[in-house]
Amino acid sequence: MRYIIYILPLLLLPALQAQTVSITFEVNMSWEIIQNRFNPLTETVDIAGSFNGWGSTGHRLSDANNDSIYNVTITGFTPGTTIQFKFRQNGLWDGSEEFPGGGPNRTYLVPSSNSTYSRWYSDRTPTSTPLVASFGTSSNHIRPGGTVRFTDASAGRPSTYAWSFPGGTPATSSQRDPSVTYAEAGLYDVRLIVSGSGRIDTLIAPQYILVSESAPLPSSGPIVRNWREDLFYEIFVRSFSDSDGDGVGDFRGLTARLPYLEELGITGIWLMPIHPSPSDHGYDVTDYRGVNPQYGTKDDFKRFLEAAQARGIKVILDYVMNHSSSQHPWFVQSAANNPTYRNYYRWSTTNPGITGPWGQQVWHSRNSAFYYGIFTSGMPDINYDHAPVKDSIFAAARYWLQDVGVDGFRLDAVLYLDEDGNTLQNTPGTFQLLQEFKAATASANPNSFLVGEAWTQSSTIRNYVINNRLDYAFEFDLATRLLDAVNSRSATTLANHLNYINTLYGAGKWGSFLTNHDQNRVFDVLGGDAAKLKTAAGLLLSVPGVPYLYYGEEVGASGVKPDPNIRRPLNWATVKAQQADPASLWSTYRDHISIRQKDGFYLHPNHTAYAAGSLLTQVYTNAGMTTNGIVFTNLGTGSLSASTAGTAAWSKISEVLTGATLAVDRVMGDSLRMPTVTSLSNVSIAAGKTRIWSVSYATGTSIDRPGSPERGQAIELLPAYPNPFNPSTQIGYRVQTQDLASVPVSLRIYDILGREVAVLVNEAMPAGSHTVTFDASNLASGIYLVRFEAGGMVRSRNIALIK
Repeated sequence: MRYIIYILPLLLLPALQAQTVSITFEVNMSWEIIQNRFNPLTETVDIAGSFNGWGSTGHRLSDANNDSIYNVTITGFTPGTTIQFKFRQNGLWDGSEEFPGGGPNRTYLVPSSNSTYSRWYSDRTPTSTPLVASFGTSSNHIRPGGTVRFTDASAGRPSTYAWSFPGGTPATSSQRDPSVTYAEAGLYDVRLIVSGSGRIDTLIAPQYILVSESAPLPSSGPIVRNWREDLFYEIFVRSFSDSDGDGVGDFRGLTARLPYLEELGITGIWLMPIHPSPSDHGYDVTDYRGVNPQYGTKDDFKRFLEAAQARGIKVILDYVMNHSSSQHPWFVQSAANNPTYRNYYRWSTTNPGITGPWGQQVWHSRNSAFYYGIFTSGMPDINYDHAPVKDSIFAAARYWLQDVGVDGFRLDAVLYLDEDGNTLQNTPGTFQLLQEFKAATASANPNSFLVGEAWTQSSTIRNYVINNRLDYAFEFDLATRLLDAVNSRSATTLANHLNYINTLYGAGKWGSFLTNHDQNRVFDVLGGDAAKLKTAAGLLLSVPGVPYLYYGEEVGASGVKPDPNIRRPLNWATVKAQQADPASLWSTYRDHISIRQKDGFYLHPNHTAYAAGSLLTQVYTNAGMTTNGIVFTNLGTGSLSASTAGTAAWSKISEVLTGATLAVDRVMGDSLRMPTVTSLSNVSIAAGKTRIWSVSYATGTSIDRPGSPERGQAIELLPAYPNPFNPSTQIGYRVQTQDLASVPVSLRIYDILGREVAVLVNEAMPAGSHTVTFDASNLASGIYLVRFEAGGMVRSRNIALIK
């Protein structure tokens, strides 16, 4: 018996060990990454529960295959017991953990065998996005008899739609994207009820559609407006606005956000690549005539394009003509040695062995041969010495201009379009190709334009904008100097470069920007300094050139490379909060954009910049001396007097002010009437601020109507500020006469039906600028007309009261 007593523990030991099991815990973080709540490059996931002292011993999860699903296997659990736990970020209880604020723990009954427990973080999934009704329109201001095309942009994937259009035909609709005709003038409500998966949401947009004879004629395609007049906004579609909650931005989301861009003052949109592509960024195209199905359909894009152009907003596409994807059917056939496609790309039987401009391998092996691709093996370069592929690329460009109706192209990587032996950039073949491409696109749409990405020094970029190659190119050296000026608080290098490129290219013939999708965000370059960010905004929007904003820049979006960090989804909650704050960065951008659009001296500037320490002075003049500009930017930390601008600057300013009858400081309503050199020199510029004077002359023209008024008189009704407003707004007007005599002035407000609701001025007023406050506390929300009459002339503008 003693043998049995000693042997039993040995026999029972394996059985006891079998009573514990392992659990593999998995958590899907992909939705958190898409929603900018988790950065896989810098943040971690762990599990904290009753089995590890609620994280005291730590069990970190890993993502070995980079599929955004993190896992860890933990052993030693007893079957039949219940465990409690949560997933956390960065090992912290700081509110980023699952179900924060004392929320429920996860529970799990341990099974009798090894198992896997798999969940989405916080149980948040794309399909769990709240159902929210939303829509976009082709236009919300039309003429009687006009048609509005509505585009659904609801979140949460609704399955049914119930529209109501009082005063419209049809009056109701169950279509996803109905079209409605309005016969009579008036203001009309829109109602949308969406439902799906047992959920329902209602959106009522009161007085949303305005029908009046004053509406602009509808756009019938590409916009006829010189590119010099535009201000562009660069958008990564994937990260801008997601309309259906699948975690990917789309064309319907773009359409719904057009009112936001219009409010900001944007007049042009540059879309990063929208073509089908195996990558997130899209710069490796597989179909030059298609659209990425993740962004929507071709019809979705056309509706977006139509809605943008109806608002006077141009749309240009990122056209990647230097290279395609290695998954493009052309390359697949070329690599298979199909004689029809073989020469669409450059092939060699041996490895030429040369490296690229930054030391990279440019020849890549495939099927016992080598092909050329300056960027990566997944991006083989197009062989433009082969006419069939060149014709195909040109034909696709004409298709987007003629058949679809876009306004132009941003051309990617133009430095490398054509190679000449071992010379891989800036070749005569590239310049010839651009001339031919410009001729082809101009024949498709004479109003289209080309802006190029030639990421190199300014002296080389000039070769791309002469001899009918590109209309203009991005000025990378200027971008660097703008940010350096803000960081160093010195104006010298920036002023010198502005004067240099003005001579190099011709007046304002470049694209100006701070950073783009390939660079660290402005927020990080400027160290997150709120004052510097506002200074940079004023600086960008006061220098010559065609300004480009990178999406999110206007609200201080952050991010440093690698690329996914600088292309994260736009945080619309942040946008909304900044829109409501008149002191926010967004408001700074909006105000300076408004100023730039009012002041015509930016369009064809003869421009000179002057530096005096931290003070940058810019003087804009034109040959007719009708409207000139004087701009001061204080890059320093303390106030500066304009008198410190220097002798050369004041000599030019004196020249500009000679004969001037009026100058208005566009910043914060401050004004200086009939300035002299002495009076302007006494002006103080606060730290980090830009102050702008638009200088007019008696021989000039009014803003609202071309031609010189009789008797030398001119009147101008300035845009109300703010607009839209609640409950009051400032309305500015000015009267000019040769003899500076008083003029009878009438300034009245009318509702949309033509009824007079307020008389603001009805008396003789002296020549000069005036401002009056319109208090609409007793009026209902709606569109109102401001009518200004003086000297036998009439000006009018619409204003919007939103309560």
